[in-house]
Amino acid sequence: MSSYLLDLYPAAIVAALSVAPGVQPAIVRTSKRFRMLLGLAALAPAMAAVVVSAVAFLSPPLVLAVRSVTTSHAATSLDSVTVAVHNSTGHTVTPHFMVTVGSGHPDGFWYVAHRREVVLHPHSSVVVTLYPTLYTGAPAHGSYWLVEAYTSSQRG
Repeated sequence: MSSYLLDLYPAAIVAALSVAPGVQPAIVRTSKRFRMLLGLAALAPAMAAVVVSAVAFLSPPLVLAVRSVTTSHAATSLDSVTVAVHNSTGHTVTPHFMVTVGSGHPDGFWYVAHRREVVLHPHSSVVVTLYPTLYTGAPAHGSYWLVEAYTSSQRG
């Protein structure tokens, strides 16, 4: 889930930059070639993580902005969320939306009025109001919550 990525990514970066290498015991003696192979084996996943992070944070296919939120009269439930969605790709996409409110287990995808499909052509934008499929408790005042958009395929 993306909330793990958002919460743990900064900690992983700090750990990677601040943890010093351990001292190798004198008993363990390895050949220079073996140490080089171990270093290359460790370098491949590290480089893959850097590439995936760069792609994820530098070029998001969809850009979302929350425009408004509707809650119940007592502010105990989240009734709808209006978002502006921009397709920054050169392909037509069909986004599906999920709202994560203070829980690691979301209640499912939210739907647009009349359960119509949202289709975004290349470099176009739309404003949509999303409704939960189930009762969704309103987040506590000042807490973080997340609107996510997923696409299953791109049409060229």
